[in-house]
Amino acid sequence: MSYLNFIIEKDILKKYNGMETDVIVPEGIREIAESAFSGCRIERISLPASLKKIGKYAFFGTHNLKSVTIPDGVTTIGKGAFCGSWIETVVLPKKLKSIGEETFSLSKLREIIFPNGLKTIGNSAFSSCFHLEKVIFPDSIEKIGDFAFLESGMKTTNLSEVHPQIGKNAFGLCDGLADKEGFIVINGILFESPAMYQKEMLSIPETVTEIPLYSLSCKRDVRYRDENKAIISSFCKKIVIPKTIRTLAEIKCPNVKEIEIHAQITLGPLSLCDCKKLKKLSLIKGSEISPQAFGFDEKSVSLLQTLKIQYCES
Repeated sequence: MSYLNFIIEKDILKKYNGMETDVIVPEGIREIAESAFSGCRIERISLPASLKKIGKYAFFGTHNLKSVTIPDGVTTIGKGAFCGSWIETVVLPKKLKSIGEETFSLSKLREIIFPNGLKTIGNSAFSSCFHLEKVIFPDSIEKIGDFAFLESGMKTTNLSEVHPQIGKNAFGLCDGLADKEGFIVINGILFESPAMYQKEMLSIPETVTEIPLYSLSCKRDVRYRDENKAIISSFCKKIVIPKTIRTLAEIKCPNVKEIEIHAQITLGPLSLCDCKKLKKLSLIKGSEISPQAFGFDEKSVSLLQTLKIQYCES
């Protein structure tokens, strides 16, 4: 293969312009620049031991690339580096400390082995990886970003053993992690679940202690439609929230008409902004609700004023 197919400046590979399906990146290259292989038809690639950095979207949309081994010298993998590629397997560097935003989102990864020492996984890093079924996190993991595995095919994980900080809806709609009632609950945190698109009365399980942003939600149009593509509006009309809840950030359910909350909580501004059909709200005495719970505009404030609120002892 001719190195004339590469545009190289100093030790940075700026662009690959060749048509070969097997590519060997020359030794001495320390960085693959942003979008360098984006959209290329490569099937196999050999990366040099000298490589230290893979830039943003470097392999974006490489649909024929099935596998890649990232050299141990690589310390930085840029945002979306393999986003939209169809790689099925990847070998990560042994000393990698973090995986950036959208790095492998929309890929066809079937498995991932994280190196010991990995500390953070960025926002949406593995979102919409529908074939990714088993994910085992290392003891070193400290933070998993927002939407990190949203709508992945994950069925098996060890999160109950490692207890990292988990971002907003990081495991939302990972249907393989749902319990028999259709709820996804990890370490007491509720995530957007298939149950929210299947039940007319939604009773949150008592294993839940936290309902963060985006978690109690049923807004996705794709799940609103039946086999004839007709809008479904019969689910999630009543929500019952148990006394085990310590924090409740918001409820994003457009069809809900009645909510019962059996824990003393605070409903802050915009916490009910997607619940415009709500007619009845039951709260425990001592709970608080913001005047802007439905929104800041005059119409939204008036909704709260007409809402039937019942305060109970327990």
